[in-house]
Amino acid sequence: QDRSPSKQFLHPCTARLRMAAMRLASVALGVVAVVAQQPAEEPVTLRLYDCNVEYDVWETNWTPEWKDWCCKNRQRGCPSTSTTTETTSTATPTTVTTTTTTEDPKVAVEHCNEQCVFAGSTATCAARVQWVAKFGGSKDEAKPCDAAHSLIISQCDVCSKCELKFSGCSSPQEQEEDKNEKEEKTDKKEEKKDEKQREDHSSVGSQQPQEDKERHSKRNHEYETQQAEHCNKQCVFDGASATCTARMQWTAKFGATK
Repeated sequence: QDRSPSKQFLHPCTARLRMAAMRLASVALGVVAVVAQQPAEEPVTLRLYDCNVEYDVWETNWTPEWKDWCCKNRQRGCPSTSTTTETTSTATPTTVTTTTTTEDPKVAVEHCNEQCVFAGSTATCAARVQWVAKFGGSKDEAKPCDAAHSLIISQCDVCSKCELKFSGCSSPQEQEEDKNEKEEKTDKKEEKKDEKQREDHSSVGSQQPQEDKERHSKRNHEYETQQAEHCNKQCVFDGASATCTARMQWTAKFGATK
């Protein structure tokens, strides 16, 4: 018989067993492939606390462990974080310079000496201001010179540069105010002068040399000695002789003066 592999035939039972084995191997390989393709499940975390219970009052009702667990695992009950920002402001000083222009008094007086022609008459601005303040309607004003000055400026444009203080106008009330102001300034000057003299005198007294003090004490001693000598002089009266001091003491004690 020819026994080459191409000429051999399997027993029907053996062939069926081999086919069944091949099917089982295919199924096993498919299961392994499916299991390999499925993702790995996440580890299950044991639930120790319910993070929904009393969440509206978690800050006061939850325990520290409860807060810590819910914060780490459920992102609830985490402590709030605050950031403090410090702001520093720097103030820059601002310097304002004011420039005042003072007109030369001589020029100012010349402005008041300008001739003002009004209502057919000519007079200087200063003379008009003085006349209106004294005889015009402004004399009844509280400050007649101010009123007269405003009137003359409105009548003569040339007098617009004449300042009131250079017009020579002063009402009795203003004169009295000026007088009181001058007296007040004088009194203040005198007070300052007296105060300075007292300070100088006090300073000199505190710095007086020792020899001056000794000289003063010596003069006082000499004066007292002279007075004692006068009182020790002999007084002869009514045939009796005694010192002035003794007679005064005896008379005060036993005489009529007691």
